[in-house]
Amino acid sequence: MEKNLNDDYQQLLDEMVPYIHKIAKDENRVQILKDKIIEQLTEHQNKYNNTSKISSNIKDYVYKTHKNTSYKNQLKQIKEEDKQKYSIATIIIIMCGYIVIVFLKEFLSQNYLIHFYVDSLIAVVAFYITIRQMFGVYHLIKKQDISFRPFIIMIVGFILSIIVTVLTYTSPFDITFLLIVIASITSKRIYDKEMAN
Repeated sequence: MEKNLNDDYQQLLDEMVPYIHKIAKDENRVQILKDKIIEQLTEHQNKYNNTSKISSNIKDYVYKTHKNTSYKNQLKQIKEEDKQKYSIATIIIIMCGYIVIVFLKEFLSQNYLIHFYVDSLIAVVAFYITIRQMFGVYHLIKKQDISFRPFIIMIVGFILSIIVTVLTYTSPFDITFLLIVIASITSKRIYDKEMAN
């Protein structure tokens, strides 16, 4: 429920939502159009406080608002915000994911940094944060309606890191961090390239 709208205008907005989704194809345009309509309804409510004129032809109202809305600048701004969110999520995934990989290596070698309970607690929290950020990345990709290749590359990078850790946990050399970083950078580059199209 929109806090600026009274019950009548909120009901009117609720009736408009199916038309908004039908006219504005992707999620970004839906949000832009909905925000524009809410802005107009709030102004109309403050001026007239009577929904009868709008409610008589809801479909036309949504269509006219759609035609008069400039999406280009707002879509560009949303894309830039999403790119920044993706970059931040990628950095968090690298850091927290590596903590989980390090714990796996400690667990296999039975050689803990502090103590099993402390290390496992830190690893569980890092794992939770990694999963949350992965879901965030998934939703950003889905929201922009682009290929899931960046997400798949990130997942493959983590799977390879786990396999390498299991196979080489006794080795003093550790390339798992490098694998995660390469997968994440590749994922980010593909995401940026797809967003540019």
